[in-house]
Amino acid sequence: MTAAKKRRTRIIALILACALIGAGLGGLIGWLAADKDNPSGGLGIIDPPAPPVRPPVAFTDKTFFENGATDYTVVVPADASGYVLFAAGELTGFLKTATGVDFSVTDDASAAYSATAKYLSVGNTSLLSSALPNVDTRTFGLSQYALKTEGESVFMAGGSDYGTLYAVYGFLNIIVDFEAYAEDEIYLTPKTESKLPDVDWNIKPSFDWRLGSRAPVWRQSTYQSRMRLQGMDDFLMSTFGSKNHNTFDLLPKEIYNDPAKPETYHPEFYSTDGEQLCYSNAGMRKELAERLKIAIEADPVSEIVMIGFQDVGSWCHCDACTAAHERYGTDAGVYIQACNEVADEIKAWLAAEHPERRPLTILLFAYYTTTTPPVTKGADGVYRPIDESVVMRDNTAIWFAPIYTDYTQSWNGVANYSIGEDFRGWSAVTNQIHVWNYAANFRNYFVPFNSFNTMQDNYKFALECSAVGFLDQAIYDSFSSGFEALRIWLESKLMWDVNESFNALVDAFFTQYYKDAAPGVRKYFDSLRSWYAYLENEKSISGAIFADLDKAEYWPKNKLDQWQGYLGEAYAAIEPLKTSDPLLYKTLFLRIQKESLSIRYLLIALYGNLYSQQTLLQMKLDFKADALTHKISHISESVLISDVYVRWGI
Repeated sequence: MTAAKKRRTRIIALILACALIGAGLGGLIGWLAADKDNPSGGLGIIDPPAPPVRPPVAFTDKTFFENGATDYTVVVPADASGYVLFAAGELTGFLKTATGVDFSVTDDASAAYSATAKYLSVGNTSLLSSALPNVDTRTFGLSQYALKTEGESVFMAGGSDYGTLYAVYGFLNIIVDFEAYAEDEIYLTPKTESKLPDVDWNIKPSFDWRLGSRAPVWRQSTYQSRMRLQGMDDFLMSTFGSKNHNTFDLLPKEIYNDPAKPETYHPEFYSTDGEQLCYSNAGMRKELAERLKIAIEADPVSEIVMIGFQDVGSWCHCDACTAAHERYGTDAGVYIQACNEVADEIKAWLAAEHPERRPLTILLFAYYTTTTPPVTKGADGVYRPIDESVVMRDNTAIWFAPIYTDYTQSWNGVANYSIGEDFRGWSAVTNQIHVWNYAANFRNYFVPFNSFNTMQDNYKFALECSAVGFLDQAIYDSFSSGFEALRIWLESKLMWDVNESFNALVDAFFTQYYKDAAPGVRKYFDSLRSWYAYLENEKSISGAIFADLDKAEYWPKNKLDQWQGYLGEAYAAIEPLKTSDPLLYKTLFLRIQKESLSIRYLLIALYGNLYSQQTLLQMKLDFKADALTHKISHISESVLISDVYVRWGI
């Protein structure tokens, strides 16, 4: 076997391995599971609810594929990462599913660009630098990508491996109308021929980072990737085993606060109560920078690292830190000053020692005592930094976590006035805000969380305030009812483009995901949203993340019964599929059943006394069985649903 054939065999094996790993982590891989004689089995190859939304694309007179054959080869870098190989697998796999064409794969050591060469280049190949020397992906945002036709080849490359994958999905959208609605609902248009597209895209999403924290997309998975979301593990560099609240990992007490180790004993590095660092201490700042260098050396890839204080609401009260608090009206002032000093040292060190690296951003928390920015508001209504020392360096960013928000109201509204002002204040000291948002009722996961009316407004408002990344922290530790698949779809689409039509997205999702069952499930969804509006106006309920809402006064039985009736209509609508398409019937039945769990839980918890003992027992047993089917493990944050079953006596 020649060296080139060995390389090609290795690449194909790695692509298949990456794809199969993705299937294990993320569920169904559509292109492996597709049944072209029964296309409804997971891939959803039916008429789309609306034409795909994308920039205009012209097609050349050159043949891309026809009659099951192509002259095109997929090319990846010789040192391609697993993520780029996964992207190549997505490209060849979905093209095969929709067209029947096998696209061969090789690496750039076996390929050379020419104007007549027929390549699909994936990632930063040598072909890219030859054909498009002016495309410098090092200047791109991490999710930004270029998708360009040059000669008879097409180039797909991003500012990171994520961007490269998103370029692949953009290309698939052009060729076969690829659209991922959910883990097991992917749309493709079958085709027997296509001309080569003449495309020249440079796509930059609204938010460079879009973190999905709902359980199905919380960890690295195929589902997460196809929704163009990232996870915390991808987002942040690990510093000695920790990622966000990591300052005691950077400066461990067992090293710096142990009297038995006099050579490293520096109790002055820590706050007066020992719960945080002392950010005014010059020695601490210097040592923090040195320890951060060690962590950076261990990870040559990650581009964001935190100096994240400990997850407690205290701060240092030494004379210097107290004076800083009095001057700036917040503990954020001294925190920024310390991190600015560290950021300057890290930037100079990277320029000298690692000029090949992309820029590294140091992330700070706006959380607890640092939520308020160190700014003043002038008579003109404009926020300005109190002094230049608290203007954040260009290699730093803030992660703003407005935990005390009414999420049924916009950040730009009266109910959240102080949150909106904090956003505006932070945009006066930095042009890089990452948002740590909250999007669930953490007191009870079976109480649907009503953030549908505000999510798009809040995304837009954050973007106006210099936000570059967004995390919607939601039900991360359990699968759940409450339209989670819809929420993931909306979050992924609106974080990518905050100006997409919310209503059109909802319509498209219900049509594609629920199919024949859509009218009944949509009645429930619309009625639920209307009911929440009533509760807000008439019962003055709050959209706080720990609101106590599982009460009979909020969920009258006749309303729950009405919603059960709507889902009953959905079940009836899919009944003919039992014989005509059993696989689709089962899929839709389970989707309806999952949404029924919130209603059924509230009926049992609030109105169990209205049923006979035998009926109530059966309701509980059926609920438990169905919750297990849908992998629902928690009733609330860190509280297992098995605790509920114990209380129920089952």
